[in-house]
Amino acid sequence: MREIGNGIRLAIKRAVLTGIVALGVMGSTVTSQAASQGWREDSTGWWYQFADGSYARQVWLNENDIWYAFDEEGYMITGWCKLDGIWYYFRPDGVMHTGWLKDGNTWYMFNTSGAMHTGWYEDTNGKWYYLREDGAMAESTWIGSDYVDSTGAWVEGMAPQEDVESKIKAAIARLETKYPEGAYWNHMGMEGDADYSSTVTAIPCNHAEYNLAYCNSYILGNVRGYQCDGFARKLSDEIFGRTAMLSEYEYSFDKVKTGDYLRYSNSKDSYVSNGHSVLVIDKTADKLIVTEANYGGSCMIHWRGELTRAYLDSMYAECFTRY
Repeated sequence: MREIGNGIRLAIKRAVLTGIVALGVMGSTVTSQAASQGWREDSTGWWYQFADGSYARQVWLNENDIWYAFDEEGYMITGWCKLDGIWYYFRPDGVMHTGWLKDGNTWYMFNTSGAMHTGWYEDTNGKWYYLREDGAMAESTWIGSDYVDSTGAWVEGMAPQEDVESKIKAAIARLETKYPEGAYWNHMGMEGDADYSSTVTAIPCNHAEYNLAYCNSYILGNVRGYQCDGFARKLSDEIFGRTAMLSEYEYSFDKVKTGDYLRYSNSKDSYVSNGHSVLVIDKTADKLIVTEANYGGSCMIHWRGELTRAYLDSMYAECFTRY
């Protein structure tokens, strides 16, 4: 997958040009005399030259109701590409893909505009499918209280799943709204003994003025945790309730479950002084998907961080569960 501009989103403006429908900013290369218009190929790839000698560069081009896109160098884009913050897929012949696409073992859906679809999608037969945030179609799983089968289709009338993990994930989804990505978990400058641990702000903590503990902690009668550790404990209490049992267990990747939290460090000696705590919000065969505070060292809240099995196995970790 690629993103045009080395991480800078490509702004593709829409305007109709004379002769052929093209959208965007035209390339600036012009020959001294008229040239034939059409496709060209060199050792790098395909490009498109216009009659005035200029070529399509950072541009959408429509030819016979088929859409193509060209990169900064003027070459036709193929495969996955993120343009102006939106994922598209271009076939090997450069044609912008629409409809269903199977890439490896995963299905994706692209709207008529070519944009990758996320969220619920209804096909022409009235069947509903769910496309995750990364575009992958969900299969054989619950989406909240709705179940999709092995083909990805929603199963009407199926009773909601009542297992523990589904309830935990529903609670986690609510917490993601309450403590949004990129906000800062702090209560710096607030006075008194009230519980300020549900406060989020748009500015980072000022540790130099308020010190580490005061600007970012979870205290309920007694200290329950500071900074990342306090945030993990705070979320755990909000999911399970403050009075829910809390058990510590020896780290093993296979034992860790959604809703558990863990603290890890390079060694046991640095576990307290230099450890980092996270709450597990999902799990794959080789990764834990986590949420955390103090992301980047500034008390920032971050969702869907990834910790691989190999990485955690190389660290010292202690784990905590409520079920």
